[in-house]
Amino acid sequence: EADVGIAIGVGAQIAVEAADVTLLRSELSELVAFLSLSKATFWTVLLNFFWAFCFNFVMLPVAAGVFYPSLHVPPLAAGIAMASSSCLVVLSSLQLRRFRGPVQPEHTRRKRVGPPQKRYRKIKESDGTPLAAAREDVGSPG
Repeated sequence: EADVGIAIGVGAQIAVEAADVTLLRSELSELVAFLSLSKATFWTVLLNFFWAFCFNFVMLPVAAGVFYPSLHVPPLAAGIAMASSSCLVVLSSLQLRRFRGPVQPEHTRRKRVGPPQKRYRKIKESDGTPLAAAREDVGSPG
């Protein structure tokens, strides 16, 4: 059973509607870019969880007054710290806008599949080859 359905935008409409992700171009290199973006998003989410956990682990006991006689944080400073924690998470998420997909090396782009095409010489009507004779037979009225 699949976790994610991926369709190519030029495919059947039913496949596009049923898919979770639709690639707009019909190139498989877009699939590599999509997977790279999903990994970057996953790591950004983990980083945001890490920062939020560290901040809450350190600051919640301080804000609750556990260390009151020796450490005291005024409510204004606690509010500013909480807002800055949220800003840190948002700025970390906004870094995904700078994402650039993996660059495909120039020598692997649009590689021709199959043997190289041979260049054939033009056949003249006056050639003595069997193909030229067949062309003359077809071209002449019967």
